[in-house]
Amino acid sequence: MNKIIIVSTLPRSRGFTLIELLTVIVILGTLSVVAVSRFQGKDGFAEFGWQKRLISALRNVQQLAMQDTRALDGAGAPLCHQLVFDTANVRFGVPTDADSCSTTINIAGPSFLSSGSGLVDDNVQLAAVDNSLGIINLIGFNGLGQPVDSTGDRICTTGCQISFSNSAVAKVCIESEGYIRACL
Repeated sequence: MNKIIIVSTLPRSRGFTLIELLTVIVILGTLSVVAVSRFQGKDGFAEFGWQKRLISALRNVQQLAMQDTRALDGAGAPLCHQLVFDTANVRFGVPTDADSCSTTINIAGPSFLSSGSGLVDDNVQLAAVDNSLGIINLIGFNGLGQPVDSTGDRICTTGCQISFSNSAVAKVCIESEGYIRACL
């Protein structure tokens, strides 16, 4: 009697290769590092949120200045379209009277851009610097969208930087002709 022996030509599967296991471990390790950093808190993210708010606010004030064709307000005073930086109280916003050249921030109005404790709650520091003049407390814009001080004199001739810092640093740059951008 003849016995029939069936031999499989398919290789036997014995598990994963070392290369496959190492590849999976590397992928899982990379994903866990990225995911854990996202869930550890808002450190580093608050600065960039404030950077985006400031860019939006500066561009809004700049657009208002470029679209306002009035030379004087109703009382005959010159118009100022500006954003005020209060580094002592760590906040920024529009003046009490939006068309005035006041350096007092309107904390009660709807146009106030950072609550009295917003930056403080996020533990973020604020600094505003003109690269040629030093520390500045406001940036206004003329009818051409160029940065000016409260008297209408040009500033930021070599650029200005406003920075938000804590665990990360987020900066806003303003060029001499009025280009506003996020910068390094």
